[in-house]
Amino acid sequence: MEKEVVFKDINIQEIIKEKQSAFKIKERRLNEWDENYTLYRDKVVVNRLTQRQSVNVPLMKYVIATIMKEIDTTPALLFKNLDNDEQAEIYFNEMWKEFTDRENLELIAEVDRKQALLFGRSFKKINLEEGKITMEVIDPKDILIDRFVDPTDFHKARILIQTGIFRTLTDILNNPEYDQEEKDKLTNYYAKTNPTLAQDSTYEWNTDRNRRMAILGVQDSYDPTMGATYIELNEVYRYEYCEEYKKNMIFIYIVAVADSTYYKLYKSRLVDLLGETKDNFWHNHFPFTSWATDIERVDFWSDGAGDIVRTPNKIANSWLSQLVENRQLRNFGMTFYDSSNPNFIPQTYTPVPWGFYPVAGNPREVLMPVDIPDLSESLDEIQYVLGLAEKATAATSTQTGTVEKSTVTLGEVQLALANAQDRVKSIQKFIDADWKEFATLFVKLIESQQNNILPVVVSKKGRLGVKNYTREIAAKDYKSKKGYRVEILTIEDKQQKDVDMIQKLQVAVQNMPNNVPLKDIYKKHLLTFAGLEPEEISLILEAENMGMQQPVNEETQNDYLSMPELQGEQTQGDLEMPQLQGGTS
Repeated sequence: MEKEVVFKDINIQEIIKEKQSAFKIKERRLNEWDENYTLYRDKVVVNRLTQRQSVNVPLMKYVIATIMKEIDTTPALLFKNLDNDEQAEIYFNEMWKEFTDRENLELIAEVDRKQALLFGRSFKKINLEEGKITMEVIDPKDILIDRFVDPTDFHKARILIQTGIFRTLTDILNNPEYDQEEKDKLTNYYAKTNPTLAQDSTYEWNTDRNRRMAILGVQDSYDPTMGATYIELNEVYRYEYCEEYKKNMIFIYIVAVADSTYYKLYKSRLVDLLGETKDNFWHNHFPFTSWATDIERVDFWSDGAGDIVRTPNKIANSWLSQLVENRQLRNFGMTFYDSSNPNFIPQTYTPVPWGFYPVAGNPREVLMPVDIPDLSESLDEIQYVLGLAEKATAATSTQTGTVEKSTVTLGEVQLALANAQDRVKSIQKFIDADWKEFATLFVKLIESQQNNILPVVVSKKGRLGVKNYTREIAAKDYKSKKGYRVEILTIEDKQQKDVDMIQKLQVAVQNMPNNVPLKDIYKKHLLTFAGLEPEEISLILEAENMGMQQPVNEETQNDYLSMPELQGEQTQGDLEMPQLQGGTS
């Protein structure tokens, strides 16, 4: 029987104080994030001073969409087996492919990039649920972090808290891992209190979130109707001293929050939850990654493209609102009249074609139109402000395919476009680094939990591209003593590498024209560079080899097309599963 580990408990008030401190350093950003988001969603808050009309210049949407177009590539990740076991390496990469397909990684990456552009920073979280690795993008509003954190390595932060996790009271009470005494307290509280979604004082930005949703048209955002009692949970990741290991390591708390009262449901070392690795990875790494578009040393919550655009967008909205209201007032046809004449009480006439309207005296002396100046020149000023925002974010009109001046030469357009693309793609290095870090979490979670991860089933076409074969991949297939190294390969790098390889192979083929295996390798690289799928490449090469052995002409074409390999009849060569050896039909 294993010895039960007893942790030195801390006062829950210490966590609350650290949470409040982390909230204060981020509080200044909350209203700015709400404005960025509502402007992106083409919603504005009308006021009596600067925004009297509900109009919005879609500058925020334009800039974000333009930049997204330039950074819409998710980097290719390769996992190299450090034991030089090529078969295990193939299996592990298939595990990653199955994970990315199941989790819709392309859509997650899209949300991740958009969130970073709007708010300046984004977070991803990895987890293991029911034997399968999962991931999700976390709203920055739901993350609190130590105010003294190093933005270049947030895993060194003393505390990281994920808030805004809502679970039903029933789910909490049915969880056997949670402390029974605390669950009883929670039950007694809700038995005496009308259940609400009221939050503790450090979660005040929930009101801002509700307001944001109300602006977008959610009528019950402040008082939602629920079919069950929902309770907010906080996951608290905190460095504490561990007597057993004689060092500081990450502990995890799960805390329920009900009307500013905290209930500590769960506590353990993170390594006890996620498992041990050879390098003690989970002793000092959170199951999160985070990246920023404009990282800096002083402020963890740095600016994003949305922050640069926000003020110009608000200025343009104000001026456009004035222009719209000015046009409406001019269209009203309002008039001053001489009220000193008691016999003249002007009527409000309905305009009709060829209408005549009497006034008491000379109309030029009795009546005077209300002077409402023309504000059409503000359109030029609005365009100037939009231009400033485009230059600041490198989201120029050239990138969208628009050329504003016909006198601009082709060379000038190409140069401006190249410079803008270089500035925007500087963000890509942060994206690549973050995905590489996430892939490292993936490797370490598999290493620590491989006995708890369910096998996955992958399918491939046979060598002739006719039959489908499946293979179940379990932990024993990709297990490695030394582990795996993550390599990242961008599309540009891969294309350049392929071009270099093809050029070198071409020289080799010219010098060894009768070397059949070398020609096959050369052809395979050519087809891979053309973007064909592995099963398509196998089918083409098989047909190519058959054609070399038996030339196809009009007399033999029917015999060639009726060969068993192309009709799907099982052959010895078709039994091998491409890349995944040993597959079964």
